[in-house]
Amino acid sequence: MRDDLDPPPPNVVLAAGIDLHADDPALLDSGRRVCVAERKAGGRCKSPAVVGLLLCGVHSGRCDPAAGGRAAAEKRNGLRLAAEDRVAERMLGVRSALSAQLQRRADDVVAVVDNILDRARDGDHKAQLALLPYLDQALGKPTERIEQASGAETLDRMATEDLAARVAQARRERLRLASDETA
Repeated sequence: MRDDLDPPPPNVVLAAGIDLHADDPALLDSGRRVCVAERKAGGRCKSPAVVGLLLCGVHSGRCDPAAGGRAAAEKRNGLRLAAEDRVAERMLGVRSALSAQLQRRADDVVAVVDNILDRARDGDHKAQLALLPYLDQALGKPTERIEQASGAETLDRMATEDLAARVAQARRERLRLASDETA
């Protein structure tokens, strides 16, 4: 056995066929180094041997197998929850899935909007146009209610004086509403 390899402790059961007098007992014919310990289920442990040792991390006592199991379980649960979230988002529709993705990448969205704002401020016309949908989404589009006649035919058949009186009445109403808002 090479001098740079530590021998296994006496409490470790070696797998059948291990020659501790070989140059590197952990080295397989394929070129891989694997643990020389016997598994509880029988046969040679298939885990890679730690550099400088003949044993894997678990058999050498460096790793806690329960911690590895807990980490794997946490990872599986996280993946399962993420998959369930994606299914729920898809059930709500494309807009919901897109909204959820944008929520997850909120920092990227802020960076993109900041970039568009900077370019728009510097006079980039395309950036100014690209900014409009963001503003509409964030602030909503302004709406104005306009009272319309019951039909275009009604206006066509009205006398000019009646039409002028109706326009004047609508102007007075609009002015009254504007003065009420400022008061």
